[in-house]
Amino acid sequence: MLSNITLEQCQNYIEKCKTLCESNVKGAVFKFDSAITFFDQWAELTERGLLPVGFRLEYDKHSILSKDKRSELYNFRESLIDSWSPLEAEVIKPVFDESVRYIREFAPTIISCSDLLNARDRNSGKEQTPVQVRKDGRTKELFKTLRNMSIPELSDGIKLFNFTPITQRVKSGGYACGWQDRTTIEIGEVRPAVIKLKRCCVFIIGLFTGLRRREIAALLAKPAHKRNDSMYLDIVRFKTASDSDEEGEADTIPVPDIVAEAIDVLIKLFADNRKELNSEYLLVTDIITRKRFEKVKISTISKDIQGLVEEVTGKSDASPHQLRKSIAWLLISRSESNVDLIRQLFGHKSYGMTLRYIMRNDLMVASVIELIEHNYTEELKDIFEAISNNKTSGELSDKIKKRMEVQQYKGQVLATDIETYVRESLQAGVPLFVSRVPIGGFCMKSGEEDTPPPCMAKTGSGMPKVEFCDYKRCKHLIYNEESVSNIQSQIRYYQQKLSYLDESSNESVVAHYENEILEHQELLKRLGSQKPVFDDAELTVGAV
Repeated sequence: MLSNITLEQCQNYIEKCKTLCESNVKGAVFKFDSAITFFDQWAELTERGLLPVGFRLEYDKHSILSKDKRSELYNFRESLIDSWSPLEAEVIKPVFDESVRYIREFAPTIISCSDLLNARDRNSGKEQTPVQVRKDGRTKELFKTLRNMSIPELSDGIKLFNFTPITQRVKSGGYACGWQDRTTIEIGEVRPAVIKLKRCCVFIIGLFTGLRRREIAALLAKPAHKRNDSMYLDIVRFKTASDSDEEGEADTIPVPDIVAEAIDVLIKLFADNRKELNSEYLLVTDIITRKRFEKVKISTISKDIQGLVEEVTGKSDASPHQLRKSIAWLLISRSESNVDLIRQLFGHKSYGMTLRYIMRNDLMVASVIELIEHNYTEELKDIFEAISNNKTSGELSDKIKKRMEVQQYKGQVLATDIETYVRESLQAGVPLFVSRVPIGGFCMKSGEEDTPPPCMAKTGSGMPKVEFCDYKRCKHLIYNEESVSNIQSQIRYYQQKLSYLDESSNESVVAHYENEILEHQELLKRLGSQKPVFDDAELTVGAV
Protein backbone atom coordinates (compact mmCIF):
# COMPACT_ATOMS: atom_id res chain seq x y z
CA MET A 1 0.00 0.00 0.00
CA LEU A 2 0.97 3.65 -0.35
CA SER A 3 1.31 3.92 3.41
CA ASN A 4 4.47 1.78 3.23
CA ILE A 5 6.45 4.60 1.62
CA THR A 6 9.38 5.68 3.77
CA LEU A 7 10.39 9.16 4.83
CA GLU A 8 13.70 8.75 3.00
CA GLN A 9 11.88 7.89 -0.24
CA CYS A 10 9.79 11.06 -0.01
CA GLN A 11 12.83 13.23 0.59
CA ASN A 12 14.91 11.52 -2.11
CA TYR A 13 12.17 12.02 -4.69
CA ILE A 14 12.09 15.76 -4.03
CA GLU A 15 15.90 15.90 -4.27
CA LYS A 16 15.75 13.99 -7.56
CA CYS A 17 13.30 16.54 -8.95
CA LYS A 18 15.64 19.32 -7.82
CA THR A 19 18.56 17.64 -9.63
CA LEU A 20 16.50 17.48 -12.83
CA CYS A 21 15.84 21.22 -12.52
CA GLU A 22 19.56 21.89 -12.11
CA SER A 23 20.18 19.89 -15.31
CA ASN A 24 17.59 22.00 -17.19
CA VAL A 25 15.53 18.94 -18.07
CA LYS A 26 12.33 19.90 -19.86
CA GLY A 27 9.32 19.81 -17.53
CA ALA A 28 11.50 19.43 -14.43
CA VAL A 29 10.32 22.65 -12.78
CA PHE A 30 6.69 21.55 -12.99
CA LYS A 31 7.66 18.15 -11.61
CA PHE A 32 9.56 19.81 -8.74
CA ASP A 33 6.61 22.05 -7.82
CA SER A 34 4.18 19.15 -8.09
CA ALA A 35 6.28 16.91 -5.82
CA ILE A 36 6.26 19.37 -2.94
CA THR A 37 2.56 20.13 -3.42
CA PHE A 38 1.74 16.40 -3.58
CA PHE A 39 3.41 15.51 -0.28
CA ASP A 40 2.01 18.60 1.45
CA GLN A 41 -1.54 17.83 0.37
CA TRP A 42 -1.17 14.13 1.14
CA ALA A 43 0.01 14.97 4.66
CA GLU A 44 -2.81 17.47 5.14
CA LEU A 45 -5.52 15.06 3.97
CA THR A 46 -4.08 12.40 6.28
CA GLU A 47 -4.03 14.79 9.22
CA ARG A 48 -7.68 15.70 8.62
CA GLY A 49 -8.69 12.03 8.44
CA LEU A 50 -9.99 12.31 4.89
CA LEU A 51 -8.13 9.28 3.51
CA PRO A 52 -8.69 5.55 4.07
CA VAL A 53 -6.24 4.03 6.55
CA GLY A 54 -4.26 2.20 3.87
CA PHE A 55 -3.65 5.43 1.93
CA ARG A 56 -2.58 7.65 4.79
CA LEU A 57 0.93 9.11 5.08
CA GLU A 58 2.77 8.33 8.30
CA TYR A 59 4.69 11.62 8.34
CA ASP A 60 3.58 15.22 8.56
CA LYS A 61 4.81 17.73 6.00
CA HIS A 62 7.33 19.24 8.41
CA SER A 63 8.98 15.84 8.86
CA ILE A 64 9.41 15.53 5.10
CA LEU A 65 10.64 19.09 4.67
CA SER A 66 11.82 21.01 7.70
CA LYS A 67 11.38 24.76 7.90
CA ASP A 68 15.01 25.37 6.96
CA LYS A 69 14.80 22.91 4.07
CA ARG A 70 11.65 24.57 2.78
CA SER A 71 13.38 27.93 2.88
CA GLU A 72 16.32 26.46 0.96
CA LEU A 73 14.03 24.96 -1.69
CA TYR A 74 12.05 28.20 -1.93
CA ASN A 75 15.22 30.15 -2.70
CA PHE A 76 16.25 27.46 -5.18
CA ARG A 77 12.87 27.66 -6.92
CA GLU A 78 13.12 31.43 -7.10
CA SER A 79 16.58 31.17 -8.67
CA LEU A 80 15.06 29.16 -11.52
CA ILE A 81 13.03 32.15 -12.64
CA ASP A 82 14.70 33.95 -15.52
CA SER A 83 15.48 37.25 -13.87
CA TRP A 84 16.64 38.60 -17.21
CA SER A 85 13.13 38.24 -18.57
CA PRO A 86 11.30 41.32 -17.24
CA LEU A 87 7.59 41.62 -16.57
CA GLU A 88 5.62 42.30 -19.71
CA ALA A 89 3.90 45.64 -20.23
CA GLU A 90 0.49 43.95 -20.10
CA VAL A 91 1.40 42.69 -16.61
CA ILE A 92 2.93 45.91 -15.30
CA LYS A 93 0.08 48.23 -16.34
CA PRO A 94 -2.85 46.58 -14.48
CA VAL A 95 -0.78 45.96 -11.33
CA PHE A 96 0.45 49.56 -11.42
CA ASP A 97 -3.12 50.86 -11.82
CA GLU A 98 -4.36 48.68 -8.96
CA SER A 99 -1.48 49.80 -6.73
CA VAL A 100 -2.06 53.49 -7.43
CA ARG A 101 -5.76 53.07 -6.70
CA TYR A 102 -5.10 51.43 -3.34
CA ILE A 103 -2.48 54.01 -2.36
CA ARG A 104 -4.50 57.07 -3.35
CA GLU A 105 -8.12 55.98 -2.85
CA PHE A 106 -8.24 53.19 -0.28
CA ALA A 107 -5.21 53.84 1.95
CA PRO A 108 -6.89 56.39 4.29
CA THR A 109 -9.79 54.01 5.02
CA ILE A 110 -7.57 50.95 5.45
CA ILE A 111 -5.17 52.80 7.77
CA SER A 112 -8.04 54.22 9.86
CA CYS A 113 -9.67 50.82 10.28
CA SER A 114 -6.37 49.15 11.09
CA ASP A 115 -5.54 51.78 13.72
CA LEU A 116 -8.99 51.45 15.30
CA LEU A 117 -8.68 47.69 15.57
CA ASN A 118 -5.14 47.90 16.95
CA ALA A 119 -6.31 50.32 19.65
CA ARG A 120 -9.37 48.34 20.76
CA ASP A 121 -9.66 46.67 24.16
CA ARG A 122 -8.77 42.99 24.02
CA ASN A 123 -8.70 40.15 26.47
CA SER A 124 -5.14 39.25 27.40
CA GLY A 125 -3.82 36.50 25.13
CA LYS A 126 -7.08 36.23 23.24
CA GLU A 127 -8.68 37.63 20.15
CA GLN A 128 -5.35 38.41 18.50
CA THR A 129 -7.03 37.98 15.12
CA PRO A 130 -10.54 39.43 15.60
CA VAL A 131 -13.43 38.53 13.38
CA GLN A 132 -16.31 40.57 14.82
CA VAL A 133 -17.02 43.77 16.73
CA ARG A 134 -20.10 43.70 18.98
CA LYS A 135 -22.68 46.46 19.31
CA ASP A 136 -22.66 46.06 23.08
CA GLY A 137 -19.98 45.67 25.69
CA ARG A 138 -16.46 47.08 25.45
CA THR A 139 -16.52 47.44 21.66
CA LYS A 140 -19.74 49.44 21.35
CA GLU A 141 -17.93 52.71 20.57
CA LEU A 142 -15.80 50.99 17.97
CA PHE A 143 -18.97 49.47 16.53
CA LYS A 144 -20.53 52.95 16.14
CA THR A 145 -17.39 54.33 14.52
CA LEU A 146 -17.17 51.52 11.98
CA ARG A 147 -20.91 51.64 11.32
CA ASN A 148 -20.81 55.36 10.50
CA MET A 149 -17.58 55.25 8.53
CA SER A 150 -17.71 56.20 4.84
CA ILE A 151 -16.33 53.20 2.93
CA PRO A 152 -15.14 53.63 -0.70
CA GLU A 153 -16.34 51.24 -3.38
CA LEU A 154 -14.15 48.67 -5.11
CA SER A 155 -16.65 48.58 -7.96
CA ASP A 156 -20.28 49.48 -8.49
CA GLY A 157 -22.18 48.44 -5.38
CA ILE A 158 -19.24 46.56 -3.84
CA LYS A 159 -17.51 48.33 -0.98
CA LEU A 160 -13.97 47.87 0.26
CA PHE A 161 -15.36 46.68 3.62
CA ASN A 162 -18.83 45.38 4.31
CA PHE A 163 -19.54 46.86 7.74
CA THR A 164 -23.25 46.10 7.59
CA PRO A 165 -24.46 45.01 11.07
CA ILE A 166 -25.67 41.43 11.39
CA THR A 167 -28.09 40.40 14.15
CA GLN A 168 -28.25 36.78 15.28
CA ARG A 169 -29.96 34.86 18.07
CA VAL A 170 -27.31 33.46 20.39
CA LYS A 171 -27.41 31.50 23.59
CA SER A 172 -26.73 33.60 26.66
CA GLY A 173 -23.70 32.87 28.75
CA GLY A 174 -22.77 33.72 32.31
CA TYR A 175 -25.55 34.32 34.84
CA ALA A 176 -28.24 35.01 32.25
CA CYS A 177 -30.07 32.07 30.79
CA GLY A 178 -31.95 31.67 27.53
CA TRP A 179 -31.40 33.45 24.20
CA GLN A 180 -30.64 37.00 23.15
CA ASP A 181 -30.10 39.04 19.99
CA ARG A 182 -26.47 39.93 19.31
CA THR A 183 -25.54 42.52 16.67
CA THR A 184 -22.01 42.47 15.25
CA ILE A 185 -19.92 43.83 12.40
CA GLU A 186 -17.56 41.51 10.54
CA ILE A 187 -14.02 42.91 10.45
CA GLY A 188 -12.21 39.94 8.91
CA GLU A 189 -11.72 41.87 5.66
CA VAL A 190 -9.45 44.48 7.24
CA ARG A 191 -6.24 42.47 7.61
CA PRO A 192 -6.26 41.17 3.99
CA ALA A 193 -6.72 44.79 2.88
CA VAL A 194 -3.75 45.84 5.04
CA ILE A 195 -1.62 43.15 3.43
CA LYS A 196 -2.71 44.12 -0.07
CA LEU A 197 -2.05 47.81 0.57
CA LYS A 198 1.43 46.93 1.81
CA ARG A 199 2.02 44.81 -1.29
CA CYS A 200 0.89 47.63 -3.56
CA CYS A 201 3.39 49.97 -1.89
CA VAL A 202 6.21 47.43 -2.17
CA PHE A 203 5.41 46.91 -5.86
CA ILE A 204 5.55 50.65 -6.57
CA ILE A 205 8.83 51.04 -4.67
CA GLY A 206 10.41 48.08 -6.45
CA LEU A 207 9.20 49.17 -9.88
CA PHE A 208 10.42 52.76 -9.77
CA THR A 209 13.60 52.67 -7.68
CA GLY A 210 15.65 49.77 -9.01
CA LEU A 211 16.20 48.62 -5.40
CA ARG A 212 16.92 44.98 -4.66
CA ARG A 213 14.84 43.03 -2.13
CA ARG A 214 17.40 43.50 0.62
CA GLU A 215 17.57 47.23 -0.05
CA ILE A 216 13.77 47.52 0.12
CA ALA A 217 13.73 45.65 3.43
CA ALA A 218 16.45 47.99 4.75
CA LEU A 219 14.48 51.20 4.06
CA LEU A 220 14.00 53.33 7.14
CA ALA A 221 10.67 54.84 8.16
CA LYS A 222 11.57 58.26 6.77
CA PRO A 223 9.45 60.14 4.23
CA ALA A 224 10.89 61.19 0.89
CA HIS A 225 12.11 64.78 0.83
CA LYS A 226 11.86 67.49 -1.78
CA ARG A 227 14.88 69.04 -3.46
CA ASN A 228 14.93 71.19 -6.60
CA ASP A 229 11.26 70.43 -7.30
CA SER A 230 11.89 66.67 -7.22
CA MET A 231 11.29 64.04 -4.56
CA TYR A 232 14.30 62.11 -3.20
CA LEU A 233 14.50 58.98 -1.09
CA ASP A 234 17.31 58.02 1.29
CA ILE A 235 18.41 54.42 0.78
CA VAL A 236 21.15 51.99 1.77
CA ARG A 237 22.86 50.36 -1.18
CA PHE A 238 24.60 46.97 -1.00
CA LYS A 239 27.16 46.22 -3.70
CA THR A 240 27.07 42.46 -3.21
CA ALA A 241 24.74 39.97 -1.56
CA SER A 242 27.46 39.09 0.94
CA ASP A 243 27.78 42.65 2.27
CA SER A 244 26.86 42.97 5.94
CA ASP A 245 24.36 45.56 7.10
CA GLU A 246 27.27 47.70 8.28
CA GLU A 247 28.82 47.62 4.79
CA GLY A 248 25.82 49.19 3.12
CA GLU A 249 26.41 52.64 1.64
CA ALA A 250 23.97 55.49 2.27
CA ASP A 251 22.67 57.10 -0.90
CA THR A 252 19.83 59.32 -2.12
CA ILE A 253 17.88 58.68 -5.31
CA PRO A 254 15.16 60.64 -7.13
CA VAL A 255 11.70 59.05 -7.05
CA PRO A 256 8.34 59.84 -8.65
CA ASP A 257 5.58 61.27 -6.48
CA ILE A 258 3.79 57.92 -6.31
CA VAL A 259 6.83 56.37 -4.57
CA ALA A 260 6.85 59.19 -2.02
CA GLU A 261 3.13 58.53 -1.44
CA ALA A 262 3.77 54.80 -1.01
CA ILE A 263 6.45 55.54 1.60
CA ASP A 264 4.06 57.82 3.50
CA VAL A 265 1.36 55.13 3.46
CA LEU A 266 3.72 52.49 4.87
CA ILE A 267 4.92 54.88 7.59
CA LYS A 268 1.33 55.39 8.76
CA LEU A 269 0.14 51.82 8.17
CA PHE A 270 2.67 50.21 10.52
CA ALA A 271 3.23 53.08 12.96
CA ASP A 272 1.74 51.16 15.92
CA ASN A 273 3.65 47.95 15.23
CA ARG A 274 6.85 49.88 14.62
CA LYS A 275 6.46 51.55 18.01
CA GLU A 276 5.68 48.25 19.70
CA LEU A 277 8.77 46.64 18.17
CA ASN A 278 10.92 49.72 18.77
CA SER A 279 11.91 49.45 15.10
CA GLU A 280 13.18 52.17 12.79
CA TYR A 281 12.46 50.25 9.59
CA LEU A 282 9.74 51.08 7.10
CA LEU A 283 8.48 47.53 6.65
CA VAL A 284 7.60 45.49 9.72
CA THR A 285 5.27 42.56 10.21
CA ASP A 286 1.55 43.30 10.48
CA ILE A 287 1.20 40.75 13.30
CA ILE A 288 3.77 40.85 16.10
CA THR A 289 5.09 37.42 17.04
CA ARG A 290 7.28 36.24 19.89
CA LYS A 291 10.39 36.57 17.72
CA ARG A 292 9.70 40.31 17.35
CA PHE A 293 11.66 40.83 14.14
CA GLU A 294 12.49 44.51 13.69
CA LYS A 295 12.13 44.32 9.91
CA VAL A 296 10.61 41.97 7.35
CA LYS A 297 12.51 39.07 5.83
CA ILE A 298 13.85 39.35 2.30
CA SER A 299 11.63 36.43 1.28
CA THR A 300 8.59 38.46 2.38
CA ILE A 301 9.40 41.06 -0.29
CA SER A 302 9.34 38.30 -2.90
CA LYS A 303 6.04 36.90 -1.63
CA ASP A 304 4.47 40.36 -1.59
CA ILE A 305 5.36 41.07 -5.21
CA GLN A 306 4.49 37.59 -6.42
CA GLY A 307 1.21 37.58 -4.51
CA LEU A 308 0.05 40.95 -5.84
CA VAL A 309 0.97 40.20 -9.46
CA GLU A 310 -0.78 36.83 -9.31
CA GLU A 311 -3.90 38.31 -7.71
CA VAL A 312 -4.24 41.06 -10.31
CA THR A 313 -3.06 39.29 -13.48
CA GLY A 314 -3.01 35.56 -12.75
CA LYS A 315 0.74 35.39 -13.51
CA SER A 316 2.11 33.11 -10.81
CA ASP A 317 5.87 33.24 -11.41
CA ALA A 318 6.63 36.95 -11.13
CA SER A 319 9.95 37.76 -9.48
CA PRO A 320 11.25 40.90 -7.76
CA HIS A 321 14.38 40.49 -9.89
CA GLN A 322 12.16 40.89 -12.94
CA LEU A 323 10.42 43.88 -11.42
CA ARG A 324 13.57 45.94 -10.95
CA LYS A 325 14.53 45.29 -14.58
CA SER A 326 11.11 46.03 -16.04
CA ILE A 327 11.58 49.78 -16.36
CA ALA A 328 15.01 49.16 -17.88
CA TRP A 329 13.50 46.80 -20.44
CA LEU A 330 10.75 49.24 -21.34
CA LEU A 331 13.46 51.84 -21.91
CA ILE A 332 15.41 49.77 -24.42
CA SER A 333 12.54 47.85 -26.02
CA ARG A 334 11.33 48.75 -29.46
CA SER A 335 7.57 48.71 -28.80
CA GLU A 336 5.79 52.01 -29.33
CA SER A 337 3.20 51.03 -26.72
CA ASN A 338 6.00 50.54 -24.19
CA VAL A 339 7.25 54.06 -24.91
CA ASP A 340 3.80 55.41 -24.08
CA LEU A 341 3.48 53.19 -21.01
CA ILE A 342 6.72 54.27 -19.38
CA ARG A 343 5.86 57.92 -20.02
CA GLN A 344 2.49 57.37 -18.33
CA LEU A 345 4.03 55.49 -15.41
CA PHE A 346 6.31 58.40 -14.56
CA GLY A 347 3.64 61.00 -15.34
CA HIS A 348 5.85 62.94 -17.73
CA LYS A 349 4.68 64.76 -20.84
CA SER A 350 7.44 63.35 -23.02
CA TYR A 351 9.56 60.24 -23.15
CA GLY A 352 12.69 62.37 -23.17
CA MET A 353 11.73 63.89 -19.82
CA THR A 354 11.46 60.40 -18.36
CA LEU A 355 14.88 59.39 -19.62
CA ARG A 356 16.56 62.52 -18.33
CA TYR A 357 14.82 61.95 -14.99
CA ILE A 358 16.01 58.34 -14.80
CA MET A 359 19.57 59.43 -15.57
CA ARG A 360 19.67 60.94 -12.06
CA ASN A 361 19.08 57.51 -10.49
CA ASP A 362 22.24 55.45 -10.77
CA LEU A 363 20.36 52.30 -9.75
CA MET A 364 17.98 52.63 -12.69
CA VAL A 365 20.81 53.41 -15.10
CA ALA A 366 22.69 50.41 -13.76
CA SER A 367 19.66 48.22 -14.48
CA VAL A 368 19.53 49.50 -18.06
CA ILE A 369 23.24 48.88 -18.56
CA GLU A 370 23.02 45.47 -16.89
CA LEU A 371 20.14 44.43 -19.11
CA ILE A 372 21.80 45.70 -22.28
CA GLU A 373 25.06 44.02 -21.36
CA HIS A 374 23.25 40.73 -20.77
CA ASN A 375 21.44 40.90 -24.10
CA TYR A 376 23.95 42.73 -26.25
CA THR A 377 27.38 42.62 -24.58
CA GLU A 378 29.00 40.32 -27.13
CA GLU A 379 27.33 42.14 -29.99
CA LEU A 380 28.34 45.57 -28.71
CA LYS A 381 31.87 44.46 -27.96
CA ASP A 382 32.27 42.96 -31.41
CA ILE A 383 30.80 46.09 -33.00
CA PHE A 384 33.12 48.43 -31.11
CA GLU A 385 36.20 46.31 -31.70
CA ALA A 386 35.38 45.78 -35.37
CA ILE A 387 34.98 49.53 -35.80
CA SER A 388 38.26 50.17 -34.02
CA ASN A 389 40.05 47.65 -36.25
CA ASN A 390 38.60 49.10 -39.50
CA LYS A 391 36.46 46.03 -40.13
CA THR A 392 33.07 47.68 -40.50
CA SER A 393 31.58 50.27 -42.81
CA GLY A 394 28.80 52.81 -43.05
CA GLU A 395 28.31 56.41 -41.96
CA LEU A 396 27.47 55.47 -38.38
CA SER A 397 30.56 53.30 -38.22
CA ASP A 398 32.71 56.24 -39.33
CA LYS A 399 31.17 58.59 -36.77
CA ILE A 400 31.78 56.17 -33.91
CA LYS A 401 35.31 55.62 -35.22
CA LYS A 402 36.01 59.37 -35.11
CA ARG A 403 34.69 59.57 -31.57
CA MET A 404 36.99 56.73 -30.56
CA GLU A 405 39.97 58.53 -32.06
CA VAL A 406 39.13 61.72 -30.18
CA GLN A 407 38.90 59.72 -26.94
CA GLN A 408 42.19 57.95 -27.78
CA TYR A 409 40.36 54.65 -27.84
CA LYS A 410 42.76 51.71 -27.38
CA GLY A 411 40.82 49.15 -29.40
CA GLN A 412 39.92 46.89 -26.48
CA VAL A 413 36.33 47.19 -25.38
CA LEU A 414 35.83 47.37 -21.64
CA ALA A 415 32.58 47.39 -19.66
CA THR A 416 33.09 51.11 -19.07
CA ASP A 417 33.07 51.77 -22.82
CA ILE A 418 29.67 50.15 -23.20
CA GLU A 419 28.45 51.91 -20.07
CA THR A 420 29.59 55.26 -21.47
CA TYR A 421 27.76 54.59 -24.72
CA VAL A 422 24.56 53.71 -22.88
CA ARG A 423 24.77 56.73 -20.57
CA GLU A 424 25.34 59.09 -23.50
CA SER A 425 22.35 57.59 -25.27
CA LEU A 426 20.10 58.06 -22.25
CA GLN A 427 21.33 61.61 -21.73
CA ALA A 428 20.24 62.36 -25.29
CA GLY A 429 16.68 61.99 -24.03
CA VAL A 430 15.59 59.40 -26.58
CA PRO A 431 15.22 55.62 -26.60
CA LEU A 432 18.33 53.54 -27.03
CA PHE A 433 17.97 50.89 -29.71
CA VAL A 434 20.28 48.01 -30.62
CA SER A 435 19.10 45.28 -32.95
CA ARG A 436 20.21 42.99 -35.73
CA VAL A 437 18.69 43.76 -39.12
CA PRO A 438 17.55 41.27 -41.79
CA ILE A 439 20.33 42.17 -44.24
CA GLY A 440 22.95 41.51 -41.53
CA GLY A 441 24.81 43.95 -39.32
CA PHE A 442 23.20 46.16 -36.71
CA CYS A 443 20.86 49.07 -36.27
CA MET A 444 22.09 51.39 -33.51
CA LYS A 445 19.77 54.31 -32.88
CA SER A 446 20.56 56.54 -29.95
CA GLY A 447 19.12 59.88 -30.94
CA GLU A 448 22.30 61.48 -32.19
CA GLU A 449 20.80 62.23 -35.62
CA ASP A 450 18.12 64.81 -36.32
CA THR A 451 16.97 62.78 -39.33
CA PRO A 452 15.07 59.64 -38.29
CA PRO A 453 15.79 56.30 -39.97
CA PRO A 454 13.67 55.58 -43.08
CA CYS A 455 11.74 52.88 -41.22
CA MET A 456 10.63 55.40 -38.57
CA ALA A 457 9.69 57.97 -41.21
CA LYS A 458 7.67 55.35 -43.07
CA THR A 459 5.81 53.92 -40.08
CA GLY A 460 5.59 57.04 -37.91
CA SER A 461 7.02 55.01 -35.04
CA GLY A 462 9.09 56.49 -32.24
CA MET A 463 11.49 53.54 -32.45
CA PRO A 464 13.18 51.78 -35.40
CA LYS A 465 11.20 48.98 -37.03
CA VAL A 466 13.75 46.48 -38.33
CA GLU A 467 11.12 44.62 -40.34
CA PHE A 468 10.84 47.74 -42.51
CA CYS A 469 14.59 48.37 -42.65
CA ASP A 470 15.69 50.30 -45.74
CA TYR A 471 19.31 49.26 -45.52
CA LYS A 472 20.21 50.97 -48.81
CA ARG A 473 19.46 54.42 -47.41
CA CYS A 474 19.62 54.19 -43.63
CA LYS A 475 22.45 56.03 -41.88
CA HIS A 476 21.94 54.21 -38.60
CA LEU A 477 23.31 50.85 -39.73
CA ILE A 478 26.67 49.27 -39.07
CA TYR A 479 27.50 46.88 -41.90
CA ASN A 480 29.60 43.80 -41.28
CA GLU A 481 30.75 40.76 -43.24
CA GLU A 482 27.30 39.20 -43.22
CA SER A 483 25.56 42.31 -44.49
CA VAL A 484 28.08 42.91 -47.28
CA SER A 485 27.82 39.28 -48.35
CA ASN A 486 24.03 39.56 -48.42
CA ILE A 487 24.22 42.75 -50.48
CA GLN A 488 26.36 40.89 -53.03
CA SER A 489 23.82 38.06 -53.00
CA GLN A 490 21.06 40.57 -53.73
CA ILE A 491 23.00 41.82 -56.77
CA ARG A 492 23.43 38.27 -58.08
CA TYR A 493 19.76 37.57 -57.43
CA TYR A 494 18.53 40.52 -59.48
CA GLN A 495 21.10 39.85 -62.20
CA GLN A 496 19.77 36.32 -62.48
CA LYS A 497 16.17 37.54 -62.57
CA LEU A 498 17.12 40.01 -65.27
CA SER A 499 18.78 37.31 -67.36
CA TYR A 500 15.49 35.39 -67.50
CA LEU A 501 13.71 38.26 -69.23
CA ASP A 502 13.53 38.63 -72.99
CA GLU A 503 12.91 41.63 -75.25
CA SER A 504 9.14 41.29 -74.88
CA SER A 505 9.22 41.60 -71.08
CA ASN A 506 7.45 44.43 -69.30
CA GLU A 507 9.69 47.50 -69.30
CA SER A 508 8.76 48.44 -65.73
CA VAL A 509 9.87 45.02 -64.48
CA VAL A 510 13.15 45.32 -66.35
CA ALA A 511 13.65 48.84 -64.98
CA HIS A 512 12.93 47.60 -61.44
CA TYR A 513 15.56 44.85 -61.63
CA GLU A 514 18.14 47.15 -63.18
CA ASN A 515 17.46 49.80 -60.53
CA GLU A 516 17.88 47.26 -57.71
CA ILE A 517 21.21 46.14 -59.16
CA LEU A 518 22.44 49.72 -59.48
CA GLU A 519 21.32 50.68 -55.97
CA HIS A 520 23.03 47.67 -54.39
CA GLN A 521 26.18 48.27 -56.43
CA GLU A 522 26.13 51.91 -55.39
CA LEU A 523 25.78 50.84 -51.75
CA LEU A 524 28.79 48.55 -52.09
CA LYS A 525 30.70 51.36 -53.75
CA ARG A 526 29.91 53.71 -50.87
CA LEU A 527 31.06 51.12 -48.39
CA GLY A 528 34.14 50.37 -50.47
CA SER A 529 35.04 54.02 -50.87
CA GLN A 530 34.99 54.41 -47.10
CA LYS A 531 37.18 51.35 -46.67
CA PRO A 532 39.75 51.15 -49.49
CA VAL A 533 40.44 47.48 -48.74
CA PHE A 534 36.94 46.65 -49.99
CA ASP A 535 36.67 45.41 -53.57
CA ASP A 536 34.62 42.87 -55.49
CA ALA A 537 37.10 40.13 -54.73
CA GLU A 538 37.62 40.62 -51.02
CA LEU A 539 35.73 42.58 -48.40
CA THR A 540 37.53 42.78 -45.06
CA VAL A 541 34.87 43.27 -42.40
CA GLY A 542 34.43 41.95 -38.91
CA ALA A 543 32.12 39.13 -38.00
CA VAL A 544 29.68 40.04 -35.24
